[in-house]
Amino acid sequence: MKSTRIKTFIFIIYFFALFFNNISQIKAAEAPDDNSSDDLSQEHVTHITGENNPLYAMVSSLAGNYYERNILAELIIVELSIYVSLLLKLFALVNSVEIEERCLPLKQFFVSFLLNSTFERRNNMVSKEKFEILKQSLNSKYIDLRDKLSQQMHENSVKLFDTVIKNKNLIQENIDFLLNILLVLFDLGIERFLGSSAFALFSFFDEYELVLDDFSSIFSSSSRKEISCRFISNKDAIKWVDFDFCYNRVDLNSLEEKVDKSDRDQFTSQIINSSSLDIEELCKTKEILLTALDLLKTGLYIIFIFERNAFFAFLSHVREMELKIKEELDKINCDGLPEQKYLELKITVRDLLRTDEVQSNNLVGECFEDCLTKETITSSMTSVYKSLLSAILVLKSFGATFLGVDFFKLLFENILKLFEDYTKKCAQQIKKVKSLTEEEVQNLQMSTMK
Repeated sequence: MKSTRIKTFIFIIYFFALFFNNISQIKAAEAPDDNSSDDLSQEHVTHITGENNPLYAMVSSLAGNYYERNILAELIIVELSIYVSLLLKLFALVNSVEIEERCLPLKQFFVSFLLNSTFERRNNMVSKEKFEILKQSLNSKYIDLRDKLSQQMHENSVKLFDTVIKNKNLIQENIDFLLNILLVLFDLGIERFLGSSAFALFSFFDEYELVLDDFSSIFSSSSRKEISCRFISNKDAIKWVDFDFCYNRVDLNSLEEKVDKSDRDQFTSQIINSSSLDIEELCKTKEILLTALDLLKTGLYIIFIFERNAFFAFLSHVREMELKIKEELDKINCDGLPEQKYLELKITVRDLLRTDEVQSNNLVGECFEDCLTKETITSSMTSVYKSLLSAILVLKSFGATFLGVDFFKLLFENILKLFEDYTKKCAQQIKKVKSLTEEEVQNLQMSTMK
């Protein structure tokens, strides 16, 4: 990831053009006929002359809005982690000395990516049916190969190399397919963090594009005994390359599944009857509290990018409180709202809490690719801090309307206490970063990449 950088806008356009030269080779039968396009809403935008492309049409039809594009991009990055792991294992077979240096930044990258995905809850912003459709769109053709590679990598089996040789073209085809979809999603508009994650993966696959061919040449010119000897001598290094935590991530069961539906219905009715709230207002309040917690975690994640020990200590405390708050909120049953109405309500809440402003200043992923200026970093941190302060005002305003409802009053007080405590820490951290020299900030970024 270090040796290949996308540093200029001109090179980005050129790089994208190279990718889209391959898109026209994909069969039109793989995509529907209809074509739709959304306006781009990100800071860094390129316009690609490929909108009549079958793949472009397929992606536009499949992920028709901003939130669907975001979750599809997240799913693709997870799928690509399989092939990142595979290529590094092949590299370790012939060059185990450098593997730790090459692998550590990628492990940091995927850990950061997974953390961000838990904060954003992107699957919560699309219907359950759409989420399943998006997942199936990536797995339908390559699922058997994916599972086989995953299993053999987990077993650290020499059979993995036979599988790679037999399926080399199919592996490359799937990598190209996923990268091209990710590229279209970027052009249509996705979150800044996802966009920077996409760049990191474009850089990786550009740097390692010859690994499959090199491995194939070595494998075909070596005896079975020589390959076995290579594997045995480098077995520990090959096993050490493992991103299983990403591509086989487990979605934890929500607390909702652990609460009896009849109890939730009864509690929801009691709240409605004892207050002036209807079901929509009740669910909106629930979503405000949940989204505020996500916003706080994301804000800490950005502002304490260079203080990871402090961040994880803060995160542990926030999550401890979050579990208690969610356990209470889970007593509210929003199944009475039509799913589409609930999705619209969630978008309204995100607008109210200005989550998009925080997302647009999430530069964490970019710090894994290149050194940003001190001004860029502190400006983003300050914008995030202001968004957290704005969220406090929203929480206070809504909390004041529930003075007669003890259930909500206590929850708002608990979340406001978290916000007030941690925004003070955020202000101190921003002041600390501003006091550093440009060189000191760059050194911090370099240590973050490792």
